Amino acid sequence: MTASNKTDILKKVHSFCAYQDRSSQQVVEKLEKLGAPMEWREEILEQLKAEKFLDDRRFSISYARGRFYQKKWGRIKILRGLLSHGIDESLAEEALREIGSADYYQLIRDLILQKRGSFEKKPGAVEMDKTYRYLRSKGFEVELILPELKKFDWSGD
Repeated sequence: MTASNKTDILKKVHSFCAYQDRSSQQVVEKLEKLGAPMEWREEILEQLKAEKFLDDRRFSISYARGRFYQKKWGRIKILRGLLSHGIDESLAEEALREIGSADYYQLIRDLILQKRGSFEKKPGAVEMDKTYRYLRSKGFEVELILPELKKFDWSGD
């Protein structure tokens, strides 16, 4: 898809950014898709930032909160996602601090309970391992998962 002039491209990118928070990398990819010449890209990015349509800090916080509260991801997976969007690591760490510790631990417990409830028989060592692997795949830290898992009965009797 290509747009013929700068005004058309700017209009399309405005609506792209207005729909939801975007990272600079996503906007650059959109500009490439629209066929914006290289010399326009930096100028358009600066204009979007000046008009508050584009803000990597706001995107990072929005991304972290959305992935945590909606998709129930842990910090590791959220951090990887932010870095894959071209977000600076310090900005990504700042966004992760927006997630409260109490909420974080509560989500780990909730996911353990949810996973335990999905097993057909009383959870034993195999089910504990499956739960551990599930939480790791969601991006939670080992040092936080293990103490929470130990709070439950995994005897399988």
